[in-house]
Amino acid sequence: MPTNPNSPPRISEVAPRFLDHARVELQFGAQTIEKYQYCLKRIERLIGNLSVTEITSDKITNLKSQMLARGNGAC
Repeated sequence: MPTNPNSPPRISEVAPRFLDHARVELQFGAQTIEKYQYCLKRIERLIGNLSVTEITSDKITNLKSQMLARGNGAC
């Protein structure tokens, strides 16, 4: 939960909800959920535990650049 109820949620707060949604509503398999969880934690490590309103297109471009530099695919 956010420390201030009026502040936007952070990546670490929305990631578990997304994973629950993917498992229940989208019926993703266990391995897919594990991969998404790993990727979301890695993203948080690279750009920080930003609030969702702080995630800009520049931050996404920077994240993609970092991941490509590490040999990861564009996806």
